Amino acid sequence: MLQNGTDLSTVVSRSLDFFTNLFRKKPTTPFKKVHKNYRKPVEKTASKIIEKDKAQQQIDEILDKISQSGYDSLTKEEKEFLFKVGK
Repeated sequence: MLQNGTDLSTVVSRSLDFFTNLFRKKPTTPFKKVHKNYRKPVEKTASKIIEKDKAQQQIDEILDKISQSGYDSLTKEEKEFLFKVGK
Protein backbone atom coordinates (compact mmCIF):
# COMPACT_ATOMS: atom_id res chain seq x y z
CA MET A 1 0.00 0.00 0.00
CA LEU A 2 2.95 2.29 0.63
CA GLN A 3 4.12 1.80 -2.95
CA ASN A 4 0.61 2.67 -4.16
CA GLY A 5 0.72 6.01 -2.23
CA THR A 6 -1.26 5.11 0.89
CA ASP A 7 0.71 5.58 4.11
CA LEU A 8 -1.06 3.98 7.10
CA SER A 9 1.52 5.20 9.60
CA THR A 10 0.25 8.82 9.30
CA VAL A 11 -2.95 7.89 11.14
CA VAL A 12 -0.95 6.42 14.03
CA SER A 13 1.52 9.31 14.18
CA ARG A 14 -1.26 11.93 14.07
CA SER A 15 -3.19 10.23 16.90
CA LEU A 16 0.00 10.03 19.03
CA ASP A 17 0.71 13.71 18.35
CA PHE A 18 -2.83 14.60 19.37
CA PHE A 19 -2.56 12.85 22.74
CA THR A 20 0.91 14.24 23.49
CA ASN A 21 -0.26 17.78 22.72
CA LEU A 22 -3.21 17.41 25.10
CA PHE A 23 -0.88 17.28 28.10
CA ARG A 24 1.65 19.84 26.88
CA LYS A 25 1.51 23.31 28.42
CA LYS A 26 0.52 26.05 26.05
CA PRO A 27 2.80 29.08 26.01
CA THR A 28 1.31 31.98 27.95
CA THR A 29 1.90 35.63 27.41
CA PRO A 30 2.63 37.92 30.35
CA PHE A 31 0.06 40.43 29.11
CA LYS A 32 -3.62 40.34 29.84
CA LYS A 33 -6.40 41.72 27.74
CA VAL A 34 -7.09 45.37 28.48
CA HIS A 35 -10.56 46.84 28.03
CA LYS A 36 -10.71 50.52 27.19
CA ASN A 37 -13.61 52.74 28.08
CA TYR A 38 -14.19 55.09 25.18
CA ARG A 39 -17.00 57.03 26.85
CA LYS A 40 -16.33 60.56 27.88
CA PRO A 41 -16.32 61.09 31.65
CA VAL A 42 -19.42 62.74 33.03
CA GLU A 43 -18.63 66.08 34.64
CA LYS A 44 -22.01 66.50 36.33
CA THR A 45 -20.85 64.73 39.48
CA ALA A 46 -18.80 67.73 40.58
CA SER A 47 -21.76 70.08 40.26
CA LYS A 48 -23.97 67.64 42.20
CA ILE A 49 -21.42 67.55 45.00
CA ILE A 50 -21.34 71.34 45.14
CA GLU A 51 -25.15 71.46 45.25
CA LYS A 52 -25.19 68.88 48.04
CA ASP A 53 -22.61 70.86 49.99
CA LYS A 54 -24.68 74.04 49.66
CA ALA A 55 -27.84 72.23 50.72
CA GLN A 56 -26.03 70.60 53.65
CA GLN A 57 -24.65 73.95 54.74
CA GLN A 58 -28.11 75.50 54.63
CA ILE A 59 -29.52 72.57 56.64
CA ASP A 60 -26.78 73.01 59.23
CA GLU A 61 -27.56 76.73 59.56
CA ILE A 62 -31.28 76.03 60.00
CA LEU A 63 -30.62 73.34 62.62
CA ASP A 64 -28.32 75.70 64.51
CA LYS A 65 -31.09 78.31 64.47
CA ILE A 66 -33.58 75.73 65.76
CA SER A 67 -31.24 74.68 68.58
CA GLN A 68 -30.72 78.32 69.65
CA SER A 69 -34.22 79.79 69.39
CA GLY A 70 -36.64 76.95 68.52
CA TYR A 71 -38.64 75.81 65.52
CA ASP A 72 -41.12 78.68 65.73
CA SER A 73 -38.37 81.21 64.93
CA LEU A 74 -37.91 79.79 61.42
CA THR A 75 -39.24 81.65 58.43
CA LYS A 76 -41.76 80.16 56.05
CA GLU A 77 -39.06 79.55 53.39
CA GLU A 78 -36.81 77.73 55.88
CA LYS A 79 -39.68 75.47 56.97
CA GLU A 80 -40.50 74.66 53.33
CA PHE A 81 -36.85 73.93 52.60
CA LEU A 82 -36.63 71.51 55.53
CA PHE A 83 -39.86 69.84 54.43
CA LYS A 84 -38.55 69.38 50.83
CA VAL A 85 -35.16 68.07 51.96
CA GLY A 86 -36.76 65.73 54.48
CA LYS A 87 -38.57 63.74 51.77
